[in-house]
Amino acid sequence: MTDEALAELAGTLERRRCDAMVSGDIAALGALLSEDLRYGHSSGYADDRAAYLAAVSTGHYAYRRAECRIEQVAGLGTEGLMVCGSLTLVGQIGGVEKTMNSIYVANWRREDGVWRFLAHQSARKREA
Repeated sequence: MTDEALAELAGTLERRRCDAMVSGDIAALGALLSEDLRYGHSSGYADDRAAYLAAVSTGHYAYRRAECRIEQVAGLGTEGLMVCGSLTLVGQIGGVEKTMNSIYVANWRREDGVWRFLAHQSARKREA
């Protein structure tokens, strides 16, 4: 896959993920997530797939805006890709209104021909 095609794929996948997070569409979000998901939050907590979906479903994570700005994309063989960038999330976390500006790394893996979100780790973005 060319660098341009890889960047386009990463942009499409990340937009789908952010749209599903903001809409709270559990079916769409669940379809994107790998059974092996590990979602590391900038708060130091981590969720597996079931815990993350449950938290979105119950409104513990209630996103109103999610903006991913991709800065780097790298192929991981023919079945994976890594995305690095920055992320702004606005919404409520555990009932507390928050705006989070983070840097993040995300991995996607092709599973049985379908791209699935495999891993995410973010850290609070340091202001310059």
